[in-house]
Amino acid sequence: MIETTKMVAKVQKTLSGEQQEEMRKTNQNDFTDATSGDFLLAEHMEKLRYLDIKPNGRELPLLAGVLEKTLPGLEQFVTRERYSTLLGKIAYNAVGVGQRDDKVCSLVILFLVTYCSSLSKQSKSTARPEDVERTRTPVGTQHQVGSALYTLSSYANHSCIPSATLTFPHNTTELHLIATRNLKRGDEVTVAYVDVSQYDSEKEQETVTEARRRRRLELDKGWRFACACIKCEEEEKGLSQEQREEERKEVPEGKDESRVEGNSGFADVE
Repeated sequence: MIETTKMVAKVQKTLSGEQQEEMRKTNQNDFTDATSGDFLLAEHMEKLRYLDIKPNGRELPLLAGVLEKTLPGLEQFVTRERYSTLLGKIAYNAVGVGQRDDKVCSLVILFLVTYCSSLSKQSKSTARPEDVERTRTPVGTQHQVGSALYTLSSYANHSCIPSATLTFPHNTTELHLIATRNLKRGDEVTVAYVDVSQYDSEKEQETVTEARRRRRLELDKGWRFACACIKCEEEEKGLSQEQREEERKEVPEGKDESRVEGNSGFADVE
């Protein structure tokens, strides 16, 4: 697989001087400065976890056509494998952009047409929002107005007792990662990919076991892993042997189908 930075360099060699200058300006404005710190956006993308996803056969030719018109020669580097990986990264790391006080957020950053909906076999008319669209959101997808990819927060692992929460307090697309408890240097920053609360309302009430099953099934369907956080381990102690066996039929113990490209691993983020 060609690394993104190498791909850009190869394309530049095929361009005229004028085209190279235009591409250099584009890179500076939209690519190199997309994030601050020691890592470029492309380097972040190469380190993110992803899921194996089979893209729609009509999508790649359409994307290649757009790229060819924008920058002739670029389309030859968008392979089916690379496109599948990109979709897998969006599916695993996308954050649901929320709304507050019923005011719609303006999606001025990377707005993504949610590919995750194709992962569900249920119809949108009857399924819960969480069963249709997979994005990291602790309040449920019914409160979101779109999806976006944020590089730094993508490094946060899931926990059913997260040390931080993803919020949009200013009714914009500016994501705030807020600690839920006092953290010291070296503590892991975790977030909830799904609603980890226990429903207790007139419309819907859950027992501890039902809430556990719901969130673990949502994590399995959306991110394809079996949660092994402290909360899940403690709750498992209260299950009967029969309940444990039934649970492992639904979500096998130790399951994790996510991947990382090559041997890049994860960057240390303080």
